Amino acid sequence: MLFDAVIKEALETIVKKIREGKKLSDAEVLLLIVSQIRRDQENIVKTIDDFKSDVNRRFEHIYDEIKELRDEIKLLRQEVMSIKSDIINVLKEKI
Repeated sequence: MLFDAVIKEALETIVKKIREGKKLSDAEVLLLIVSQIRRDQENIVKTIDDFKSDVNRRFEHIYDEIKELRDEIKLLRQEVMSIKSDIINVLKEKI
């Protein structure tokens, strides 16, 4: 991105001035501050994105577990219905 290249070049110039012991202008100090704020902002956005990804993975895992439990409940319901039918048949035979 052109803007990033311009900022990088300006920062390199500022670093060169600092190494040479020259005084920075108010604009250069401001540029350093803005650059640091932008870097911090990028780190915060990355942290938030990582957190969102982690939360999404956890929800997907929980959803998968819920699906498995739902399937198990269906099987148990079928078994209960089968046992119920067997009991009813046994009771009918005894009558």
